[in-house]
Amino acid sequence: MFSTASALSARQVARLHLRRGDVVVVRQGRLWLTCQGDARDHILQAGTCFVATRSEGVVIEALGGQPCRYEVERPAVPTQLPSVRAMRSMPAWAQAASFSPPGAPEMPTDPTRSLPA
Repeated sequence: MFSTASALSARQVARLHLRRGDVVVVRQGRLWLTCQGDARDHILQAGTCFVATRSEGVVIEALGGQPCRYEVERPAVPTQLPSVRAMRSMPAWAQAASFSPPGAPEMPTDPTRSLPA
């Protein structure tokens, strides 16, 4: 995995080009993220992430009058995400497990098994 750490000063705006499977991880502060062609906005806080489901341009801004530190993590091998059609046929527990960001705790593959404490 390849990772690039960056920072934005308060209210600073930047453009990023993400590839499918890239993960934006907020390390400090709050980050507003909007994707090209998507009406939804994403507000990320420290410890949260955004996973790109397609190659896309995004605009980000540090929120709250404070700087924001973030990383863009790029898998060494492009991530093969399931298609929308395949996702619709999966049970809900499998859908959640399919989009776990790199480094996240392993999700159970058996819906009757609980997560470790």
